[in-house]
Amino acid sequence: MGFKKGLLPGQVLAFIIAGLIFVLILGFGYKSISGLLKSSSDIGLAEIRSDLDSAVESVYPAYGSVRKLSLRVPKGIEEICFFDFDDCGSPGLKSSRGRSLDWAVRACQAGSANVFSVPRLLDLSVKRINVVSGFVCIPAVGGLVDVKLTGRGDHVDIDRWVSER
Repeated sequence: MGFKKGLLPGQVLAFIIAGLIFVLILGFGYKSISGLLKSSSDIGLAEIRSDLDSAVESVYPAYGSVRKLSLRVPKGIEEICFFDFDDCGSPGLKSSRGRSLDWAVRACQAGSANVFSVPRLLDLSVKRINVVSGFVCIPAVGGLVDVKLTGRGDHVDIDRWVSER
């Protein structure tokens, strides 16, 4: 008596159902993880706004005080650019990494925002800041953007933090 070679119809159906369940679980897991990463990025952007606003509010009245603000930026942000609403610059500006900032110049001139991320994931309007050179882009190093805040009594001067080495 010989053995039958092949699968019974019930076994084939069980493999098909198991494969479908595996694909559904994989798809659901990918969607869940993607949503979690997006939420994490959104929280990071909200923290930048909160940290920047509170630092400016605490420093501006203390004339001459200097504070280092380390902004933790979400993965993918290369730099943060600060513009002075009084001098937004002109088309043709480039970031410190050579990217065009024409969109940021237009937004600044319209008065809608003066702090931007590159690439453009974040547009903020932060009052009481002054950028002496009109604009400054500060690169993210190790997920941090180090900003120098100098209190001027009625506003804060913004620049990049240069560590002493």
